[in-house]
Amino acid sequence: MVIALGRRLATEKLRGFYEYSHHLLETQAAMDFGEEVRKFKSGKIIVGMAPDSFLPVPVCETAFALAKKFKREIEAEKVSIMVVFPESIEKAFGGADLHQELTETLEKHNIFVTTDFPVKEITSKEILSDDGKTIPFDLLMFLPPFRGQSFLSNLGISDDLEFILTDEFMRIPNFPNVYAVGDIVDFSGPKLAQMAVQQAEVAAANIVAEINGKEPNLIYYHEIATIIDE
Repeated sequence: MVIALGRRLATEKLRGFYEYSHHLLETQAAMDFGEEVRKFKSGKIIVGMAPDSFLPVPVCETAFALAKKFKREIEAEKVSIMVVFPESIEKAFGGADLHQELTETLEKHNIFVTTDFPVKEITSKEILSDDGKTIPFDLLMFLPPFRGQSFLSNLGISDDLEFILTDEFMRIPNFPNVYAVGDIVDFSGPKLAQMAVQQAEVAAANIVAEINGKEPNLIYYHEIATIIDE
């Protein structure tokens, strides 16, 4: 068995998310955000991520896409765009060296950057951090916290965030013949498709070995920075 159920959106961990924020992680939600962008004429747009979102790439992609769309309005100071991270950009990308270049590129496109702003609540016009600071907005696209699949927790195979624990072979300890790959696994840092592909390749090779009566021998190396820099 290979468990590859992905992560769930823990929207209950971020007050006001459903009422006041858009996101891109479901088809209808993305379409709704697109419609609001098409109608937007002036004001402040914030795109960001909550603590435990583990997905900084679409935040940056969205900011760059909006900067391109509203280039004239930004130059005329009718529209502003801000990216908000709960920690440093370096930490958000798992320590990858691209953080300096990314910061410079965001600034080049007139995108403001706010780091170390862990949002705990969203109201109709503001995002609020853990320490009571606020940032106003007119349009918001935010990623909520992620969690694993809660219905697996009673099996004793998950960490505190409900992600599945595995060994270096992608096996679940104490569960013979069961592997896990992808966003459901508890590895640190951002959760990217390339990592899921590598984990699946490792699991597949080790399953073949087991079918042939051999011990698993292919190890998954979780090199976050190396993958992102590449």
